[in-house]
Amino acid sequence: MMETIGLMLGVPEGATDVAWRMMESRQMGEVDFTWDGMDYTARVTPAEAFEDISGLYYEWDHEMACTVGRCEGVCRRAVADDETVDVCLWYDALTGLMYSVS
Repeated sequence: MMETIGLMLGVPEGATDVAWRMMESRQMGEVDFTWDGMDYTARVTPAEAFEDISGLYYEWDHEMACTVGRCEGVCRRAVADDETVDVCLWYDALTGLMYSVS
């Protein structure tokens, strides 16, 4: 991914079922993986400001501000009958990169 769009995403040590994808039209990198029994999707893309790049379209039941490293972000949760979906989004103003993990 680094060679194609100039962006890199890491996965936690011990992650399995790792699948990388690139959306070259958007210059977005994406990786799916399983870690500690849970499935995750992480994304990164250049951006001029904070935006939701998760691709998840829920009515969020809970939302709270968070900090990831030096970056301001937001964590959201949607709860349905048999499903809970969480996403964390943050923007790195120094590098101009937007991130999401869900």
